[in-house]
Amino acid sequence: MTAYILPIEKPEKMVQIHVPRYNPEVDATPEMLTYTVPFVPTMTVMQALEYLWDQGEYIAFRSNCREFTCGSCAILINGEPRLACMTVLQDGMKLEPLSLFPTLRDLVVDQTKLLKKYANLRLWPDNPRVCFDDFQVSPQTIRRYGDIYSRCVECYCCLEACPSVAVDWESYAGPMLMIQLARVGEHPLDQEDRLKMAVANGLYLCTTCKKCEEVCPLDISCPRDVTENFRAQVVDRGIGLLKGHQEVIARIKENGKYTTAKGKSFLETVREKEEMGNPVDRVAFFVGCLADLHLQDSASAMVDVLKRNRVEVVTPKEQICCGSPLIRIGEVGLAEEVVLKNVDILERSGVERVVTICAHCAFTMREDWTKILAAKRGRSPKFEVFDISEYLARKIQINTEDLKPLTMSVTYHDPCYLNRGLDVSKEPRELLKKIPGVRLIEMEKSDRCCGGGGEVKDGAPQFAKAITSVKIKSIQKTSAEAVVTACPHCVEQIAEVSADSGASYQCFNIVELLSRSYQG
Repeated sequence: MTAYILPIEKPEKMVQIHVPRYNPEVDATPEMLTYTVPFVPTMTVMQALEYLWDQGEYIAFRSNCREFTCGSCAILINGEPRLACMTVLQDGMKLEPLSLFPTLRDLVVDQTKLLKKYANLRLWPDNPRVCFDDFQVSPQTIRRYGDIYSRCVECYCCLEACPSVAVDWESYAGPMLMIQLARVGEHPLDQEDRLKMAVANGLYLCTTCKKCEEVCPLDISCPRDVTENFRAQVVDRGIGLLKGHQEVIARIKENGKYTTAKGKSFLETVREKEEMGNPVDRVAFFVGCLADLHLQDSASAMVDVLKRNRVEVVTPKEQICCGSPLIRIGEVGLAEEVVLKNVDILERSGVERVVTICAHCAFTMREDWTKILAAKRGRSPKFEVFDISEYLARKIQINTEDLKPLTMSVTYHDPCYLNRGLDVSKEPRELLKKIPGVRLIEMEKSDRCCGGGGEVKDGAPQFAKAITSVKIKSIQKTSAEAVVTACPHCVEQIAEVSADSGASYQCFNIVELLSRSYQG
């Protein structure tokens, strides 16, 4: 084997990488070894491996094109699945084989179980029909092939990163295979019912956490472009909708909320307007279903925090579900109805900014509402949408003088819809660090999904709990007294499963901690 661009003639510096060496013929377990390699700017991990090969260190790894169009060189780099050919080398990197498959040697894995899945799903045009002279392919299919299906290089990064695949790959095929099912399903010669196959292979077990999109070298969004598209077809055809999802749709149709109340609704008790002299801003509070019906203390804390920062709060009592559960389930028509109703309610309040406590609401309002309103009315909403932590950290000068000490250690869980959905991750941590006495302990993989998204917890609650159990292990390793997050769905999911497991830590929304600090 000869290096692609190497040898390096004038290295800028020397760096170290850590690679496990494993030959099953002679080794009982892998041994992590450290290698020193020359470094120049833009040098990739693959070039470092090729350099070592040229030096006689025959580390086994897969590669082919070296231009991130084949996907063969995917490995774990500092714990994250990446392509070695497009990851810039850094000092101290830890390289490992993908953990989803058995290791054959060094960085090479055995893909047999994946190939069996390919065979079972028959990922090629099945029962092909004859092409006639007038045979045509729709422009929509051509676009989707060009934008999505043909771009997937099948590198397995999404499978490695998927929280649902991690707990049960037998039940959920995973992002890459869902993309391939959609690809053959739209092939004009395929006659197999790929929608039924998608449902049978866990279509409703995707939490839409967007981790697959984050690690994809081509930025393909399986949750958006494939999962939600498949789910909309399920609703349209009336096949495969889970019982829990049918109940969610029925509740929204009847009451405008996706869940039932535990205690008195927050919207029943809150004052519609919290006015004050010389406010720094005036916002509408979009409460969301869970904060309104289950976690009323969080909603009250939100209003308290805004008032203590001299923000005038309008809380329209007619507001209903943001539509996120409907969109994730695939009930697009009803989702459009609730979105347009909410937009009218919020625009009547005359505010320029809407603040929410829920990551699901914030993401849906900023992403989905904008698209729906543009399609239905040809315009954008007349207000901006902010998550509360984003608003406090970026839009106003938060009042830190009145914050009183809270002596406690906390760890922070990143909600998927906030972190990967809206790129809001630093802001909650900045707020936590402003509270005197609070010690933030970062957990391992704080951005790993808790199982509370994608309507999995309503359709397949036991599967969602299995995902949460993995998150709980990361929380417990910190020995923190509390886990703090910025989403009611995460709070409820983590709190319920933690209670079942006998965990001793508490679970808070970040506004609850801020409100406690203000109150002393």
